[in-house]
Amino acid sequence: VKGNIYLLPSTTEPHSICAKLNTVVTSIQLYPSELQGAFHGKHKTICGPKSVYKLTFENTIFHPQGGGQPSDTGLVEMVIDDSILEFNVIFSQKGVNGIIENYGVFNSDEKVVNGKLSYALEDSSSSTCAIPAILNLNLEKRLLHTRIHSAGHAIDEAVNRCADKYNIKMVPMKGYHFIDGPYVEYQLSEDSIDPSDAILTTFVNDINQAMKDIILEDIRTTITIEPLAEGGFNRIVTLAGLACPCGGTHVQSTAELQAVTVTKAKKKKNIVKVSYILP
Repeated sequence: VKGNIYLLPSTTEPHSICAKLNTVVTSIQLYPSELQGAFHGKHKTICGPKSVYKLTFENTIFHPQGGGQPSDTGLVEMVIDDSILEFNVIFSQKGVNGIIENYGVFNSDEKVVNGKLSYALEDSSSSTCAIPAILNLNLEKRLLHTRIHSAGHAIDEAVNRCADKYNIKMVPMKGYHFIDGPYVEYQLSEDSIDPSDAILTTFVNDINQAMKDIILEDIRTTITIEPLAEGGFNRIVTLAGLACPCGGTHVQSTAELQAVTVTKAKKKKNIVKVSYILP
């Protein structure tokens, strides 16, 4: 996918993390003024009233938010008129035509930013440019996101190992792999029992033991690319021996999960929500 090196079809290594990349900034746009305050509130920024901009790159190492995994963050160093202009990436998302859009703020004050951008942009009415830049990934945050996301996949396998004992039959529906309360949701099948709270409590204990086993088994993660007849491709991640389509970042093996604790399983109608933490 243009604009995101990590998601190129040839990327089949789960742990091929590039933390620094030389590239080119291809466009810079000021975020709409009426949305600036909402952006700062949603992303809990600590940069005060600084203006939010949207940048695109020729290639990027910043993984966009999606599939239940939060966006990467990082620092962009742009070379303009023989000096460095720093830009903090707060949020990335996949935009039109698969191009990754990167939102954030400049470290310099507005006067300096405006002067540099007027020099670098192709003309005063254009957002396009070709500014050499170095992208620096917040590697600590990426690795944490990777472990949280991979833990959700591993829980799917742990659930599979334990469910037959209780005649619980359910399929994964969605995952929330953010730091503030990750979980995986499952839909009960028609031929499943209707598990009581007591059964789910015991089920959680078994899942936790299965997770310990999965981590000790040090199961290697593999990624394959499957072309689609109508064009494009599916990226298939096999983690803890369980395969599913996924565009997220993942550990190289289950041993890298280190420790995962399922804290509870709650049922509402035919949905079972399995919550977990990484101690």
